[in-house]
Parts: sequence; C-alpha cells; structure tokens
Amino acid sequence: MRAVVAHPRVLGMSVLPHRPLGGAVAACAAVALAGTALGATTKIALIGHESTLRSVSVSGGVPIAGVAGRMGVVRSRYVVPRTWRRVSGLDAATIRFDTKNSCGHKVTLVTRLVVGADVPAAERAAAMTAVDSPRSVRAVGTRESAAFRVVSPPRSKGLIGVLVQPLPHRPGDPTGNGQRLFAEVRATATADPRRECHAGGPRSVGAALGDAFGAGSAGGFVLR
Repeated sequence: MRAVVAHPRVLGMSVLPHRPLGGAVAACAAVALAGTALGATTKIALIGHESTLRSVSVSGGVPIAGVAGRMGVVRSRYVVPRTWRRVSGLDAATIRFDTKNSCGHKVTLVTRLVVGADVPAAERAAAMTAVDSPRSVRAVGTRESAAFRVVSPPRSKGLIGVLVQPLPHRPGDPTGNGQRLFAEVRATATADPRRECHAGGPRSVGAALGDAFGAGSAGGFVLR
C-alpha cells in the first residue's frame, strides 16, 4: 500500500508554520474516516514512504470516554519520523515511540472517542493544551472542522498535543443537549530525566508532532 503525497495547503489545511512542511507530511490528510465500517479488533499498520516520514494507521473498538458502558469504533492516521522506533505492541489504540533524540523523548499517541461539550475543535484543543505564553505553542492549525495544537508546558522538557475531530450528530449517539462526539489523537512526549536536554530536543519533537497532526485525520462512530 502506498499513500498519495500532497501538501497540507492543497488539502485545505491552515497551519501555523512551526517549520517548513515537506511534501510527505500530508500523505494521509485526504482520508475520510468518519462512518467507515471497521472490525472490532484494533489494528495498527505502519506504511513506509520513500521519505523521512512513515504513516501510522490505527483502527478498532474503544470505550467512549465520558459515557459509561458504551463502545465505539475509532480510526486515525498520522505520520511520524522514520527514525522514531516503535516500542509498543500493534494491537492497541495506544502506540509508543522512542524518538532516540538527545533528550530521550518517549512519545505516546492515543486514539480515542470522547463525549464533550459541543464547542469548535480549535477551542477544545486549546483548552486541552492550555499554556500561559504563546511562546509555549509549538504548532497549531485547522482543517475544515478539525484542529490540532502542540505545546511545551512551562518549566518542562516534555510536550503535549492533540488532534480534535468533531463527528456528525447521529441518532442514538450517547450525547445530551450541548454535547458532541469527538474523535481525538492525544500525544504526550516525556524526556528522560537522566539526560541533559537542550532546547533543540523539544523543538524537534514539537515540529514532528505538528507534522503528525497537520497530516493527520481521525474519525469513528458509536456501536449500537
């Protein structure tokens, strides 16, 4: 399987340029995910590119956060540097990478479905990654109704980020008044405290997560 390569702006992505984006960054951005029929077993596929990036596909059944006892099917796709080594099993919606950078960052990406307040994706992403200074924002952008943001918390060598995709209202969804179902990819990067970590480490990981979400997509549906 090979992905079609396109630039984010061709696909309608509005990106705050954390650094110039390579053409392979948007390898997966055109994939329509919401409502796709999927099996209940989570599967992750790593798809090689003739570039410095590779594509990660995640799909499967997950509990719906914010609603007791309900399950859904989620699917996401994003890109990561080829130098990142996968350190988690493939049969999970949580996937972990060792960046092998000077800071020893370990990156965890979690794909999930969640019920929350019906607000724009950019507002939700900002609330989930709140920081006091704009200088802490490593990457931010939108595409149609989706949004992403990556930040460095104050006095930390780590990073957090999120890709938020609001899903269409459907009959039978476990949402009340003023609520919506979201598909999300949440990222956490943790530095090895035993290593001396200079500014370039968090900067490079923040840029990579910006690429991941800038090219990323997420979707899903509720199991009846």
